[in-house]
Amino acid sequence: MLAAVRMRFEGWKPAGEARPALPGVKPLEKTVRIDLPMEGKNQSNVYIGNVAIRRTDPDYAALLVMDHVLGTAPGFSDRLSRDLRDGQGLAYTVYGNATRSAGEEPGQFTAFIACLGDDLSKGIDGILGHVRRIREEPVADGELADAKSYLIGSQVFRYETSEQLAGALVELQRFGLGFDYPARFPGMVAAVTKEDVLRVAKRHLHPDNCAIVVSGYTGR
Repeated sequence: MLAAVRMRFEGWKPAGEARPALPGVKPLEKTVRIDLPMEGKNQSNVYIGNVAIRRTDPDYAALLVMDHVLGTAPGFSDRLSRDLRDGQGLAYTVYGNATRSAGEEPGQFTAFIACLGDDLSKGIDGILGHVRRIREEPVADGELADAKSYLIGSQVFRYETSEQLAGALVELQRFGLGFDYPARFPGMVAAVTKEDVLRVAKRHLHPDNCAIVVSGYTGR
């Protein structure tokens, strides 16, 4: 494999040109809704989001914990799944995440729900309600402990295969995290407090200045 890579790429030389700078992304000043109606559809697919963080943001670990509590815990155990999916029966799929898309440029907080058109308003209001709650109230001790325990305990499964290891090395190099990052990660997560979760939620989630996109049945 190494010989094949060398044969194809060893003649490549850096051009020495500066990487073009991308314009900054300004947060929305008010909520914007876009409807994409589809004739004959009785289901609504909803995305709600706002600009979030770069991968190197110091709030990353606290946002990971927040994501787990709010919308990405396994086994449908996060708040959005327990309430909107299991409690109210509005959807099979619902989630919210602020870290998954973080890269060299800012990613976005994204919440999603797929629900019947009759439940569209309940779905949107339900997501926004949970986003507001996590910005206004400290998470429970049990929620915090469960999130940190899962994130630390499941870390080893990110490095099981050769493919995963290669991907992790690219990520560590690309974002300048340092090759000791996997060893530092458990301590970073363990240090997250309820106050940290509340602080980063207030800083990076904007339920009153977000984008809402509805496709399928839009009710309009």
